Amino acid sequence: MSKRGSRVLRYDALINAAHYVVKNNQTFKMYYDKKVADGRQYYNALSHCAGKLVRILYKMLTENIAFQLS
Repeated sequence: MSKRGSRVLRYDALINAAHYVVKNNQTFKMYYDKKVADGRQYYNALSHCAGKLVRILYKMLTENIAFQLS
């Protein structure tokens, strides 16, 4: 994640959303665990999850796709 843009938006919105998704979605939990196993620190792994979440949300919005857990 780049350091451009609002720090508050990056932390409050994205990192908190990623934290919630990691706790409640098995796919994101496995992705987070993989990043931690690769040697990433807690917030670095969460920022990777936040980036993945942003990519998924962008795809959903641009192609008008509903979210599915599978």
